[in-house]
Amino acid sequence: MKVIMSEAYSYELVEDGGKLYINVMCGGSALFEVRIPLSKNKGMELVNDKTKLNDFLTMVRNNPKDYIR
Repeated sequence: MKVIMSEAYSYELVEDGGKLYINVMCGGSALFEVRIPLSKNKGMELVNDKTKLNDFLTMVRNNPKDYIR
């Protein structure tokens, strides 16, 4: 697994087995990680636009159950 970019206790954008994922830390007193597969286009969009990245992280944290499979 290769970490492309990350922020401690917030998220990691990783490449694993040729696929992109974002691992988002969610929760309050009990933290848990939600791993979401990304297309290459979506991954590069998040890398290049911090506003879109922050909006995406907020969306996941507000509704993590929508991303858990």
